[in-house]
This record gives sequence, structure tokens and C-alpha cells, in this order.
Amino acid sequence: MQRMILALVIILALAALALPASVFGTANTVTCTVSAEGQVGVEVYDGSVDYGALPHCAIKNTAMWDATYNPYGMNTTQTQTIYNIGNVNENFEIKTSQAVGATNWSLLDPAGFNVFTHKYNVGATMYNATGPIPFTIFANYNYVLVATNITPLDARYLELQIGMPTATSDAGNHTITVTIRATQS
Repeated sequence: MQRMILALVIILALAALALPASVFGTANTVTCTVSAEGQVGVEVYDGSVDYGALPHCAIKNTAMWDATYNPYGMNTTQTQTIYNIGNVNENFEIKTSQAVGATNWSLLDPAGFNVFTHKYNVGATMYNATGPIPFTIFANYNYVLVATNITPLDARYLELQIGMPTATSDAGNHTITVTIRATQS
């Protein structure tokens, strides 16, 4: 009987040597991690400004008119609200275009023949007529950083101001495109 058990053990040992090594190997794991990138998003409300028909050399801005602090304002505010609709903190950048019409007006300071000025102010609160608005001139058509580290669902308020050309070669409508870009902080 012992010989039979010994023979059986030897047969099993020889059979084990003939099997692939993975049957008797150990298992290892690979741990994989992944996360979704932050989503950057910006929305501007209401996205439209109508300066109206203005005479040469006139100045007009989107904030509420105030006799003391904002004589160039509007009777009905056209303040634009810039929202962070992403899920990460964002920086806001802004740029303007030329005034496109029958004859395009160029951006330059000071205004001149077929040349206009365009200015901006971006703040954490809406203009409240407690002082003058500190506008910054668009010096060119490049993006300018105007707000940093804006948290999701937070907003900034944009006021725009146009300075009309001193003279123009046409009196038709002109369209100026102001572009707001959001990047992750």
C-alpha cells in the first residue's frame, strides 16, 4: 500500500511538472486611477449692447446714468454679467474687435476719422453710482486678463464704454464683437 501511495505521489509530481507554470503562479494586480478633467465654461448675460445712434465724438457706456458720477451712462442699464458655469475656478479674459460696417472703424486712442475708442470695467459688484467708473482702454485686439480665480457659479459684471469717431465716411450701423474667454485657474 505504501508503494502505491508513493507511486501515486511520484505520478502527481511528474504531472505537475508538465503543467504550465501559471497554474501554480501567484496573482498580481494593477491599480488604475482616473479622474475627469475640470470643465471650464462661461456664459454672458444678456450678451447684447445697443449704444444707439450717437453723434461724432460722443461717449456712451452701459452702466446706469448718474448726473454726478456717470453722465455717459444709459437710462436703462445694459451691464453684462459673466458667469462661471464650469466646475473649476476660472480666469476671465476679454477682447474687442473693430467696428464692422460699410466702412470699418479701427480701434485706437484717441478717436479720429473712422477710429473709435472702446473701454471696459469688470467688477465683483454691479455699478451703484457711488463714484466714477474706472474704465480701462482696449489698447488692441488681444485678450486682456480681467478676473482671476472665479469660483463655479460666481459672476463678474462687465461695463463697456464707446468713444465715437471724430468723423466717419458712413453713418450706417456698426457691430463690435466683445469676446469673453474662460480658462482654468
